[in-house]
Amino acid sequence: MRWILTIAFLLPSLVTFGGKKSPWKVFSDENARAVFKKMLTQPSGGKKVTLDRIETVQIDRAHIKSTEGFENLTALKTLSLSYNFIRDVSPIVSLPNLRRLDLSCNDITNGTAFMNCDTLELLDVSHNHIKYTFTCAFRNLRNLNLSTNYIEQLQTREQCNHLLEAIDISDNPLTSLLPTLTFPSLKVFLANKTFLKDLSPLFVCKTLETLEVEYCPNLRSIEKLFPYNKITETYMCVFPKLKKLSISETFLNEKSKEILRNIYDGALEQPITINGKTIQPKCKPEPKKAIKF
Repeated sequence: MRWILTIAFLLPSLVTFGGKKSPWKVFSDENARAVFKKMLTQPSGGKKVTLDRIETVQIDRAHIKSTEGFENLTALKTLSLSYNFIRDVSPIVSLPNLRRLDLSCNDITNGTAFMNCDTLELLDVSHNHIKYTFTCAFRNLRNLNLSTNYIEQLQTREQCNHLLEAIDISDNPLTSLLPTLTFPSLKVFLANKTFLKDLSPLFVCKTLETLEVEYCPNLRSIEKLFPYNKITETYMCVFPKLKKLSISETFLNEKSKEILRNIYDGALEQPITINGKTIQPKCKPEPKKAIKF
């Protein structure tokens, strides 16, 4: 009799779904479980939904603490779990088809968890608690948002990041860019509200089009950014494709402020927008040809 009662006690937890255990039971977080229960029991377009066929999931502001069970979403391409309480991302970072991942505004501290996310094209981990050094080691990533964390150094790995086009590392205690940076396709680099003082490691990024370094109190000089050409008596930019620069003039030394004033007057060999002001190079008059008699 005791054995029969034990079986009867276990039956309610094994809720069946088409003769099998309810698929939403694989999620340990009760809030995630509730979302997937609704998703799986309300067919979309008359078609039955299964975990291994779901391609897009957005569960923002749902008080989710655990991602255990998300590893079953093997077809998932887009996942948004912003504004939750997630710390451990190991169940989702190895998903074989994941392309876009938004984990902004969570409780993540470990940045190394994302180092082997080879399928990702977009990663947003802004407004978390990632500390110290963040290593960029991505194969297909194009857009990376690291803003508002506790990152002090940014580094890369060889043979990686060839497709990375945009990085936002603003609002971090960032003090240095390690000199081994390799971003051959980088177009946008945002580092506002950081403690950077040397932009030289970025100079290898010849594709850069947008650079934002506002409110960086340690960035005192732009002489290396705009070297002077004595032959043309103009300034060049180390980024040949740079179109937009945002920089706080307040913190610059006097020499750099003078350089900016000259650039504002058109003494730059390429058109550029600095702090919202569009600047065109001054057209120099052609040298007069000697008249032959």
